Amino acid sequence: MKETQQLINPHLQDINPILAGWSYSGPGDERCPEVLNYTLLHYVCSGKGRIHTSDGSFDLVPGQAFLIFPGDHVTHVSDKEQPWTIKWVGFTGMLSHSFVQLPRVFHVPPQFLPNLRALEDINGHTAFDLASDLLLLYSRLIRQETKKPDYVQFVMDYIQISYMHKLSVQSIADQLNLDRSYLARQFKKRTNQSIQSYILNVRLMEAKRYLMQGYTVKEAAGLCGFNDTANFSKLFAREDGLSPQAWKKVVRANLAAISEQEK
Repeated sequence: MKETQQLINPHLQDINPILAGWSYSGPGDERCPEVLNYTLLHYVCSGKGRIHTSDGSFDLVPGQAFLIFPGDHVTHVSDKEQPWTIKWVGFTGMLSHSFVQLPRVFHVPPQFLPNLRALEDINGHTAFDLASDLLLLYSRLIRQETKKPDYVQFVMDYIQISYMHKLSVQSIADQLNLDRSYLARQFKKRTNQSIQSYILNVRLMEAKRYLMQGYTVKEAAGLCGFNDTANFSKLFAREDGLSPQAWKKVVRANLAAISEQEK
């Protein structure tokens, strides 16, 4: 049985999940997915299987994941004796293309991908939860493979856990004992955006998550490091074309429509 659902697109800049699903395969089931224009990560929950790619063939067991990149031709086959159960997430975004640096098949540590592992249904929080999974996984794997300090990744990780506090380029540079201008140039070169823009994007993404959890606009703004609610609303509208309250109503209306269709 295969279930794939499109996510409500949150338009996240770095990692933007657009669909997710799960599959309970029969013995020897073979799938030849269509050529994609996004990156697709599969996680093996149970059973065994094998994938055939332009890079070669790989056997997979529970706890492993494999990647399918845009333009790939990949076939995956469930084991005849121990058919597998797979969960997956498809995503776009600025960092999605960087996943080609990672191994085609890799082991996922137990503390990673908690939201994908637990995926049973799709709701308004799913895209944000899966984006968090992928950002942390990417960070962990890149650090394992990088021999020299990855200052840009440090900045991204630091912002992810400190967005609710007062942040500046200078304070972050001081954490690394680096020149502010040098760090800013390296970050812009790698990500094609400024550190200030990245801080704003993370704060707005988290604010959307709080809004969907029922917090007021003022509460969401305060929890995400915005001291001025009016300025928060202005920045939010500039990025999304809607005020925070209007965005919240649109998303809830879309969720209600999806729920009605599924009845």
